[in-house]
Amino acid sequence: MARSVFALAVAGAFLATAPVMAQDEAPADEGGGLFGNIGFSFSGFVRFDSAFHTDPDENPNNQRTNPFNGKNTGRSAFPAAGLGSVANLQESLLPGVPGADIGRLLGGALDDTITDLLGVAPGVPSIAPRSTSPGHNDWNLNQLRGKFDVSMNFGSNVQLYSSLRTVYDMGNYDEFETGDAPDVFGNPSNPAGFNQRKSRYFEYADFKDGGGSCLNYLERCGTNYMADFSSLYLDISAGPLLLRVGQQQIAWGQALFFRVFDVPNGLDLRRHLILDDALEEYADERTSAPGVRVTWQMTDQWEADAYAQMFTPGIYPNPNTPYNVIPSQFSVHETWTEKHRGEDFNYGLRLRANFGNWGLQFIATQRYKHEGTFRWIESGVAKDLPGLPGTGQIMAGTPLEADPTGVWSANEWFTFAGSTRLDGVEGLNTLVREFQPFTGLLAGSEVGGNARAAARELDLFFSIGGGLAAGNPNAGGLRGHIIHEYHKEEIYGAGISYVVEAEPGSILDQLIINFETSYIPERTFTEKSLSRNFIESDESVSALVMEKYHRWFQEFPATYMVFQALHQSDSNLFGQHLGCQGGTGGDPGTVAAEFNRKLKQCGDNKKGGSNNIVLAFLQPFPDYIYRVTGAALLDVEGGLFLQGGFRWSPGNDLTFDFLYNHVNGNLYGDENKNALQAVDWVDEFVVRAAYQF
Repeated sequence: MARSVFALAVAGAFLATAPVMAQDEAPADEGGGLFGNIGFSFSGFVRFDSAFHTDPDENPNNQRTNPFNGKNTGRSAFPAAGLGSVANLQESLLPGVPGADIGRLLGGALDDTITDLLGVAPGVPSIAPRSTSPGHNDWNLNQLRGKFDVSMNFGSNVQLYSSLRTVYDMGNYDEFETGDAPDVFGNPSNPAGFNQRKSRYFEYADFKDGGGSCLNYLERCGTNYMADFSSLYLDISAGPLLLRVGQQQIAWGQALFFRVFDVPNGLDLRRHLILDDALEEYADERTSAPGVRVTWQMTDQWEADAYAQMFTPGIYPNPNTPYNVIPSQFSVHETWTEKHRGEDFNYGLRLRANFGNWGLQFIATQRYKHEGTFRWIESGVAKDLPGLPGTGQIMAGTPLEADPTGVWSANEWFTFAGSTRLDGVEGLNTLVREFQPFTGLLAGSEVGGNARAAARELDLFFSIGGGLAAGNPNAGGLRGHIIHEYHKEEIYGAGISYVVEAEPGSILDQLIINFETSYIPERTFTEKSLSRNFIESDESVSALVMEKYHRWFQEFPATYMVFQALHQSDSNLFGQHLGCQGGTGGDPGTVAAEFNRKLKQCGDNKKGGSNNIVLAFLQPFPDYIYRVTGAALLDVEGGLFLQGGFRWSPGNDLTFDFLYNHVNGNLYGDENKNALQAVDWVDEFVVRAAYQF
């Protein structure tokens, strides 16, 4: 059904625009007739967006730019339950094989090689030079974009509006391709398989069937392109009532960066993450969905706004694309298309009132949380461990898959656990505990809170998974499999605003002060160990926003200024639970002993919650040919995002925007306690060149 609706919508948009190519608005037919009261309008832009990478550190979440590529990272493999558990691998992994013994499993004689190979006694441990070819990118973004808006007025009370977006990504980056990650034998690992496929910028790569899908309603997408209707709705007004039916975005709330009241729709981060002009308030990122919205002006003071909308999730960038935020050593099993698409709805109500200088608003929503949660899941991939035939069925029952595109060492494991705000030790314990008996057959056992024991057992896993039994102790690679799920939640909020009246022209005159707060009972978060037992906690989110236009100089237009402060009781800016901060490993290339000295435990930063401050401004120049913008976001735990912008509008409907984005995730304090550390690699110079019509 969605395909037919999309086709009809495209045809309708084309027919609607056809008569207005020569003029922006078609006059009504003075002679009457069927189309006598219909008016058309058409506008839009064509734009090229480019972002030049200026940071020496690149996105660590992609295969080609993983900092462990080619580095001789030390591994000190040893089972937490002792050597007896390794000896048992003879029966669990090689049942009934004549002559199978621990020496064969380890690829050599036990008495000569086990010390150096497993690090049981002092000696030279094995090394894990991750085999993926290193890459380097000068560009984060090169996209050609278009936006085409059409409205049709059917008299004074009915209007049809459509907004079609198109995006083409040139893909001229150092992409990951088949053969870039050879296996223990030097061959591409499963070259036709899911893990080795070409990068997809917009089409979601579905792990279950290997195909692709478009996650938005009314969207068509491919490897390098997408086209979607961000709006396609019919407005019908009747006195104090406005009925809006169709594909639409619903924008509530006042805050930049923060989304206290802006809860109806999630964010689509595939195009440029959250790095567009901050003053655009997520206008391009906010997802759309089919639904019904009713606005009722109840009295001169009170307005009611209610909606029912098909659930659409937030959309993360795909693996091996420039702004990917989920480490590509993990395969994500998506549940939205299978369990929710076309089946589940979100609902909400907002009441607003104005009493002179005072304003009030209240919201109540029931929705599926757009960001979702992640947990371990059985891989279902029956692929044998290298050199150990018949082990595929055991591996299929675990979240692990032997593949060189996975994790190679405990150092890499703990480093990425820290950057994603997970607990590396508990992640291992959960993996072992929740997937018995299969993980037990791999000599896995829980280590309690012993980080060093966890590191050595992880190195044992990665050594066996990479090809220890095939005679190559320096190989590695185990992919982790996680599932993305969505949970219902209720959000209740209240807000109050006040417009200050002071001496005309003074800094306080017409200052708008707005306070928003929301409460979410039993909100579901990803557990820090990726356990199936999710974290459930009551969360409150509050934002103070102060904004004003002020004219500093008579020759210049007024400056728009905004100050914001945000407090979240249980999560950070990106929605990650504060129960786990830290857990980083050592530097890429360190030996096992040095890594163990640098290993940090997962800390707790929930006390005090998460606090952020924003300052932003917009200053047009005379004649509005130029404008300057700026925005700063400070995570008080020591992270800083700065954005500076300059726009030149030379005329002839041309505009040129220049932005610089800078992130410092280690401004002060413990870098593992601020959310921005996870995107510390995003430093870039952005150019937009647009023609508007």
